Amino acid sequence: MEESKTCTKCQETKSTESFNRDKTRRDGRFPHCRACVKEYSAKYYQKNSAQIKAKVREYQAANSDKRIEISRRWRANNLEKNRQYQRDWMRQYRAENPLSHRRWQKNPEALKQWRADNPDKVILQKQRRRIRELGAESYQIRAMEIARLLQRSCIYCGSKQDIQIDHVVPLAKGGRHSIGNLAPACKPCNVRKSAKFLTEWKLHESKTKL
Repeated sequence: MEESKTCTKCQETKSTESFNRDKTRRDGRFPHCRACVKEYSAKYYQKNSAQIKAKVREYQAANSDKRIEISRRWRANNLEKNRQYQRDWMRQYRAENPLSHRRWQKNPEALKQWRADNPDKVILQKQRRRIRELGAESYQIRAMEIARLLQRSCIYCGSKQDIQIDHVVPLAKGGRHSIGNLAPACKPCNVRKSAKFLTEWKLHESKTKL
């Protein structure tokens, strides 16, 4: 016979499966049913949404590296699930915003300003296009990760001017599009290195200086 329990909130008798588990209770179940807990949680969030969001933002700022690592680990273990989610999201977005991709055609100056204000996102767009063209292996990279790299010095010469993002192992030669294969590089170094391996580029540089 299925066990039952009476909710101390709504006073309804329900199956014990309708109550969350709670090891501190004698019967191993929370006194309020899931429906009452859900209703209370929704009201509490609505009343305290500003404070909750502020705490979430504070936690995310203090634990950004930890969150990124957890997210990357989850994506690595759930590749197909993540891809399906992205496909579903994009399908829904396009259905709800059929003209969104045309909005910049009416205001080219706004597009120019957006690109100037979002260099990290512009870089991601260019990289994704190149990945599709080369058929390279790709992993999801966040705009905040690109923004961090753009704040660093060139790993090849130490310059802090005109920082771009370089694939250490070139995509054209089998390199992955992953955060571990990206590095900040100034424009002169990035242009000269091009699609060369690091050792290949250094050898070429030494010969040109002779």
